Amino acid sequence: MGIKFEDEILGLLLLNSLPESWKTFKVFITNSVSNGVVSSQMVKGSVLNEEMRRKTQKKKENKGKKGKSKENDDDYDDCVTIA
Repeated sequence: MGIKFEDEILGLLLLNSLPESWKTFKVFITNSVSNGVVSSQMVKGSVLNEEMRRKTQKKKENKGKKGKSKENDDDYDDCVTIA
């Protein structure tokens, strides 16, 4: 059974499925569209860019700490998966 969603609905579903830690990002995306239409492709691209930015920022923060930094599961609490 397959349900087809309009692109705008799918984009909004993707945005609303993000964790609470992405709240500022969600507000930014919904306020930044000029015509009020959030497409799924725009949301996917923006989420991937934001996740890359967050990972890079976390690496820089860990690099600044003295000693070797060990990655743990907490490092990925803000990560999302898009299929």
